[in-house]
Amino acid sequence: MLSFQPIQIEDKKRLEPYLRFRNFHMCEHSFVDLFIWRDTYDTRWCVEDDLLYLAQFNAGEPGRPIYFPPLGMGDIRTGVERVRQDAEKRGAPLVFGAVPEEVKVQWETLFPGRFSYEERRNGADYVYLAERLITLQGKKLHAKRNFINRFKAAYPGRWRYEAMRPDQVEEVMAYHQHWCALNHAENDPSFRQETRAIVHALLNFEALGLSGGILWLDEKIIAFTLGAQSAEDMFVIQIEKADHTVPGAYPMINQQFAAHVCTGVQYINREDDLGLEGLRKAKLSYDPVFLTKKYRVVAV
Repeated sequence: MLSFQPIQIEDKKRLEPYLRFRNFHMCEHSFVDLFIWRDTYDTRWCVEDDLLYLAQFNAGEPGRPIYFPPLGMGDIRTGVERVRQDAEKRGAPLVFGAVPEEVKVQWETLFPGRFSYEERRNGADYVYLAERLITLQGKKLHAKRNFINRFKAAYPGRWRYEAMRPDQVEEVMAYHQHWCALNHAENDPSFRQETRAIVHALLNFEALGLSGGILWLDEKIIAFTLGAQSAEDMFVIQIEKADHTVPGAYPMINQQFAAHVCTGVQYINREDDLGLEGLRKAKLSYDPVFLTKKYRVVAV
């Protein structure tokens, strides 16, 4: 079997060259995402013969891992065969998740008739032009500009944006707990998982190379966001929270963070919508330039 091991913060330097070897504009190839969600999905890795193997041991049925496509300079045929053998030895079906469109096309040629492919729309990442999220120019983003203008008019001299510092971890965590209470999410399992991810992000803020932003109103936090650059041309927003009772708080933290942090990239990836109707509507309202197609691939 492949010698999978849990992801640790010390693995960042080892794994990132493989994660960035081909740029699929996917959040799953961000080390930050893999690390902060490692408890939820029990994500593990190993490297053999210039290929990175990733698997999530808690994303499907117990003891039946879901694999990522092998990444790196090694031979893909050999890599897929090793994954097949690993699944066989574990008594598990051979299932790949988060397979990019480009890999699907390649595999249909390399492995004709061996796999079935199912697009997972709920997992598609929303990718935006950074310049548009900064300027909010254009008819489609008119409503966002209005929200921001009304926010600024309502709170002149009372709000400020600042870059998050590592010494503000406790303040940000306190706000997240407040946000959960405000949204009645304290007992929701998915939000408990997200809380663990936020804790991992904040406690490893510098080591992960994260950037963060905080929006203050009357010296109280009303929004924060966290993200990291995952490719030469793309920044990924991992976490964003804002007070929905303050009109314009979400558009403000979104635009301010983009303007202060994302000027050096072409794209901003705001991850998927989890199939949630409200979240899908909100992400579509920012007019993505494209959505990354991802597939679940099963051996037939």
